[in-house]
Amino acid sequence: MEKVNSKIIKTARKYAEALFDVAINNDATDSVLNDIILLSDTINESNELNAFLNNPVIEVSDKKSVLQEIFGEKICEYSMNFLLIIADNARFDAIEGIRYEYGNLLNSYKNIVEVKAVSAVEMKDFLKEKLKNKLENLLSKKTEIQYEINPDIIGGLVLELNGKTIDCSIQTQLKNIKKQLM
Repeated sequence: MEKVNSKIIKTARKYAEALFDVAINNDATDSVLNDIILLSDTINESNELNAFLNNPVIEVSDKKSVLQEIFGEKICEYSMNFLLIIADNARFDAIEGIRYEYGNLLNSYKNIVEVKAVSAVEMKDFLKEKLKNKLENLLSKKTEIQYEINPDIIGGLVLELNGKTIDCSIQTQLKNIKKQLM
């Protein structure tokens, strides 16, 4: 998630928690996640829609009509009601944060941790499976791993999870040796 100010993060968290409560109570957590992703992507990718929704001169009722026309058949009723509340409160600036926070709540609920694994070359399938099993045993959680390739790390692995980085790359090891020698 790109950097946003702390006020928007707090607001996004409150909205995400409310949406998540509704989704849990209606056994719709996954469908609401898909809806919030669709909403966020659509609003962020359309400059015209974004400008329209954030224009203070346009009546809220007009914004709601447009939102219902665009998303009415594409998202569930809980997501639509939520979107209309966002319109009532003019909080389209928090939609990306809401998406991020909702995803965190859902992952926590499902006991899932998201991991980014960066390697210098494509990892073989058996190594990916070994890494997944090791992480799941260490963390006692299911893992969803996103793999990336960055030849600059030379070798080894860089893991990012729960806001922390575990850097076991050769690049970092060489930098550390260089510091010690100087």
